[in-house]
Amino acid sequence: MGKNTIFSRFAIIRFTLENILKRKRQSLCFYMVMRQFLVIWSFYKPYALSSLAITIVMGFINPSIGPILVIKAFLTVFLWYVVNATRIKRKLIFYNNFGISSIKLFAMLFLIDSFITIVYLLVFKNFT
Repeated sequence: MGKNTIFSRFAIIRFTLENILKRKRQSLCFYMVMRQFLVIWSFYKPYALSSLAITIVMGFINPSIGPILVIKAFLTVFLWYVVNATRIKRKLIFYNNFGISSIKLFAMLFLIDSFITIVYLLVFKNFT
């Protein structure tokens, strides 16, 4: 009776500690992802107005989602090339310090821009 209860108590305590640590790791991972998202969002903000202008103009010309996303992908690749080919590349060190590579930064830039573009075009199609 004495040994089994001691071992079962230790097993319960170990199980409880493992669950607490698991929750801490999950919340830490969520915090890191949100921090990276906010850093990427701060990179996107200066380009948001020009991106929205392109979306509005292309929405009037051809309100299809496909061609607009292809043009946005081309412009994102062009922006990546310009940043990597010029002295602006030094500004990417800030994002590298947060664990965001230049490829990940521009891929997330395209995903955020695509989401905003799709939402805008769906709303635009419903009202025209």
